[in-house]
Order: sequence, then C-alpha cells, then structure tokens
Amino acid sequence: MDVLAVVPFVALGISVLNVLASRADFFSVTLLLFSALTAFVNIRALLRYVSHLYIDRYSVLLIVPSAIVLAGVLVLTGVLVYFRPVVFSAADFGVTERIERLSGSRRSGFFPSTRFEPAQLFLTTVSPAPEKARADAPVVVVLPDKRGDTAAYRPYLFLLAQRGYTVVAADIYADDMRYVRSLFGSAVCRRCAVRALWHFSQESFDEWQTAHARTREQEAHAVVELVRTRTGGVPFIVSDGMMDEAAYAVLQQPERIACGVFALDTVQEYGTPGFGNLEQVQPFLARLFFGLPRDESYFIARYLVLKTEQAITASLPYDDTLVHKEQNDDVD
Repeated sequence: MDVLAVVPFVALGISVLNVLASRADFFSVTLLLFSALTAFVNIRALLRYVSHLYIDRYSVLLIVPSAIVLAGVLVLTGVLVYFRPVVFSAADFGVTERIERLSGSRRSGFFPSTRFEPAQLFLTTVSPAPEKARADAPVVVVLPDKRGDTAAYRPYLFLLAQRGYTVVAADIYADDMRYVRSLFGSAVCRRCAVRALWHFSQESFDEWQTAHARTREQEAHAVVELVRTRTGGVPFIVSDGMMDEAAYAVLQQPERIACGVFALDTVQEYGTPGFGNLEQVQPFLARLFFGLPRDESYFIARYLVLKTEQAITASLPYDDTLVHKEQNDDVD
C-alpha cells in the first residue's frame, strides 16, 4: 500500500502528456489541475516513502484536499461520459487519412521534419477510396478558423472525401506567420488561447483579428501554393470564420492559384461557425458555447458537404456529363 504515494506523480506526468496530445482542451487541462493539486498535497507522503518511513498518520491537511479532489474527479468523470466525443475513424468512412509533420517557414518553404525536430506545419490529407475518386474534381483545401484546427473539422473532411474528393487541411505555426508571440502561440496552446479571447472579450478578439489579417492571407496563400505545387492542379478553397477574407484574397490574385471559394459560415444551419464540428469532436463546448446537443448522425456535417459540392460544381466549367453524374449520386 505504501507505494501508492508514487501514484499522484505518475498521474501528473500522464496528465501533462495528455495536454500535449490533445492540444490543451477543456477536459485535459482540468485533469492536469486536479493531478497537480493531488501531487502537491502528497509531497509529504512521497518524501516519507523515499525515506522508508512507511508508518504515517494522515492529517486533516491531507484528508480534506484529497476528498475535494476525489469529489471533483467523480463529477468531471460524469460530465465527460455525458458529453463524450463521437468515436469515429477514417476507416468508418472508407477513406484514408495521412498527417505530415513539416518544418520551415513561408520564406524558406516547408520540408519534412525529422522525428525529434519540432514541426511548424501539420498537413492532413484525406483521400477517398480509389474506386470513388473523382478524376475531374479539384483538390479541396480547407482553411480552419483559429478557434478550431484541422482535428475539429475531421467529420466534415471525412464525409467530403467519402464523396470522392481529395481534401487537404493545414495547421501552421511557423515563426513568420505567428498569431501570438508567447507560449500561447504554440501548437499546444493556440486554439485554447484564441477561444478564451473570443469567449471573454469580443472586442479584443475583433482587434486581434484585424491586426493579423495580413498573416492569415499569407498563411492561406502558403497552403494553397503548397498543395498546387504538389498536385499540379488548381485547388478549390473551403474556409471558415476568420479565414474567409484570406481565402477570397487568394482567389482574386492574378496568377489564379485557386478555382473557387466556399465559406462554411455562410451556411445558416451551421451552428458552430469558426469552431468546426463541435457536436461530434467536443460536445461539451458545443453545449456550453452554442447550446447544441451531441450528434452522432453528422447531420450538419453532411449538409455542409452538400453545400460544398454545389459550390464546387458551380465553380467548374459546365459539363453535362458531370451534372448528370451528380444527379444520379444524389438519388443514390
């Protein structure tokens, strides 16, 4: 039983790793705080264990904080189970997902990073099954809002790829395209920091958006140019929230590096603009911020895909064969 004195510190280490893996979402940060408190109140027990002083009298200063932490963890467990994310994978949709870690910057270009080298760009490519791939369709580049990231849009990405489109999304943290210069601008903290700014001070959030308009345009251009260079084609852009203006700016450039733009937040039924598919990936925030329930049917994500397909078709040269194929797909 005495070795249990080590458990709080093991739990603290696991909690830190969990925050890094989940990019500081609500539950991982809350669990980290509970783990830190538990480790703090058990420092004396650990020191006695290391000194081989196995007999101890547990004081009120240990019992009360431990009881508070236990009660808090039980409540948090209930909340987490009730607002559990929808479990899904690329295989469930018949698509493949590949995530690349790239280093570099906008000026120097991006290149694959080594295993222990920090990445400045995470490039996610979702490809359809070979038999469903549309050879006549452009690659779709998704530009996530900074209140979300690619992971928050995964249901939409998978459903769009299921319809035969190759979909590419990127999260950039390069030094010459930084939105926040402190630790809060890192891959782990940026999403949480931007959400907190939006939630607690809309005025400050609007000012921050305005100040970084040029950075967003540079990011959109870098991602689209990277995809165009790799594929050799002219991609179609899907944007959300604060990335809309940047997407249209890229479309209007004279060299025509994109064939069209569709803004997700123009769809009235899209209840979580700027945050992605919260009803599936983070139901707790969907209820907290927007009053929306957890959804296992992917209803809104499917509707966004339908609207995206319509926008892509409208951006392409008229082809009666393609239109006829679209109608048959809708009937199926």
